[in-house]
Amino acid sequence: MSETTGARAVFRQAGRGDLNKAAQIILAREQGDLELIDRKTFNYLLNRAYGQLQRGRDEINRVPVADVLDYLGHSSTDRLHESLSRLGSVNILIDYVDDTGVHHSSQARYLSYDVARAPDGWVEFAFDALLLRFLHNPKVFATLSLSAVRRFKSAYAARLYEIMALQLNKRFPYWETTIDAFREVMAVGSGYNRYDNLRRRVIAMAVDEVNEVAPFSVDVEDVRSGKGGRVVALRFSAMPKGPRTLRGLTEASAPARRGGPGWRDPDTIDLLQGTTDAERDPLGVSAETMRAAAEAVGDTGSLDAHLEEWRERMRGRRVPKPDQAFMTWLEIRLAKLAGAELKVLDDDTISALVEQWEGAR
Repeated sequence: MSETTGARAVFRQAGRGDLNKAAQIILAREQGDLELIDRKTFNYLLNRAYGQLQRGRDEINRVPVADVLDYLGHSSTDRLHESLSRLGSVNILIDYVDDTGVHHSSQARYLSYDVARAPDGWVEFAFDALLLRFLHNPKVFATLSLSAVRRFKSAYAARLYEIMALQLNKRFPYWETTIDAFREVMAVGSGYNRYDNLRRRVIAMAVDEVNEVAPFSVDVEDVRSGKGGRVVALRFSAMPKGPRTLRGLTEASAPARRGGPGWRDPDTIDLLQGTTDAERDPLGVSAETMRAAAEAVGDTGSLDAHLEEWRERMRGRRVPKPDQAFMTWLEIRLAKLAGAELKVLDDDTISALVEQWEGAR
């Protein structure tokens, strides 16, 4: 492998994974027309340059044009150059509190430097000096998935995703905002003056797309001025997807009736394997499931330890679909360890509920 090829491989790997984005930048108010491609481009460039950021240094970064276009799903360099131009020219207002507790609202731009047409196939850029105060090791931030950012088709949904990702890990994961503040933060402008149009064309569509793309779900409710009064604010709430709540788990855990949909006789002989469910290893987990489980566990613990504990908890229980049962148990187990709502349940109760839930599927 040539030195150039090896360098390009490192660059491509650097554009994957997650991005920590400061709260001040997520909630910045944009004073101009920015498009969805601009948000995707900025997040991608920030991800690529994050490891080399130094607070207060106006450093020029370089990224291959081909890599940026590949992430954006575009082949036109013209669109990329236009996006870089907007990121370097549209003003944004950043609200923050300094070390002495004084509130500030300062004007900045996403990028302070760009080369519209790099002759050697590289994009050169630098972040605005004010942004550098927040970009590197931010105190309050949201963790964004680069793959999720890439999938958004609506600028409103992409913006709402970032805002709700910021709320997700808070003790009270919600964002309450007035209608006017919502319009400003979401850059709605003067459009959709009637609330019913704003609700249908912006709020509902953004919530639906976030729920489809993001690894968490979002709900929204109207806040009214008194009983039956007009809507004066919006309250968005976020929660992880999956069986994270006792209510959600128990509603799905009603066992299937004998002979009904989803029921399988454990003594039925499998025509391909010539054995029954009861005769085969009831706790066998496939290699594919183990790979998915390893990704879910990450660096939070030992996968082998989780698998061994699951086997011990489920020993003697009917497990017709061990792959599904293990992943369901692991998801709930990790949520409990993270301090989620299921922390109130003991492990035996979780195992029993998983057995019933998987048996009903």
